[in-house]
Amino acid sequence: MKQAAISQRPTGATQRKLSRRKIFYVALHIKGNSGKTWSASLTHAWALYRLMRRMTHEVVTFTYRKKDGTIRTARGTLPPRDTSQGTPSGSHKVFHYYDLDARAYRSFRVENLIGPLLTSPQRGGTRDRK
Repeated sequence: MKQAAISQRPTGATQRKLSRRKIFYVALHIKGNSGKTWSASLTHAWALYRLMRRMTHEVVTFTYRKKDGTIRTARGTLPPRDTSQGTPSGSHKVFHYYDLDARAYRSFRVENLIGPLLTSPQRGGTRDRK
């Protein structure tokens, strides 16, 4: 008689360890492709991680440099992944998001993130964070 395989989900501590591992992979990729220092690459990778965390709970406006060199301001989110709908797979080199204006999935290279546009709760305006 065969035993049913039990799928184990990572615990909180394991999930944090996996997240940190991915952040370091992203930082290493950014350092190799952009010529930034390790410190700047790690800061950039943490900014991507914070953007991803915010996008899982809310709509975020952010900017990035497109492949042709132009700057794009996007409004996007990260809905739960459904592979039957053809959503992109994860990678530490490319950031995938759902663009609300285009109503389609878009992506950009992780080293091309310029920054999220944060809403200031005191003034009600936006400021660019780099």
